[in-house]
Amino acid sequence: MRVKDSLSDLIGKTINSVVVAHNKEGHPYSRLFLVFSDGLAFEFWAEEEDVEVAGSLVPYSVDQLIEMLKRRENTQVRAFRAPHEDPDAVQRDMLSDQS
Repeated sequence: MRVKDSLSDLIGKTINSVVVAHNKEGHPYSRLFLVFSDGLAFEFWAEEEDVEVAGSLVPYSVDQLIEMLKRRENTQVRAFRAPHEDPDAVQRDMLSDQS
């Protein structure tokens, strides 16, 4: 699973809008934008299929989601958390400061 490090930039932002676009003859085929209160937007896209959404909010914590997703065979999971909610954040920050 390729996940861009820029996903961590989403932590703490407030979503004001969601924009979805489909272009069956163009590139990319489907695009989904999260638009934040600070005027920035983040794009998700799919080349050959629609960007799918589950259809509703779910009452799962990050830990519950990770546990549930890891139960599926061959599933890679990567989570981005706010530093105060990430038990490994201090260690990672200390390691990155040494470079």
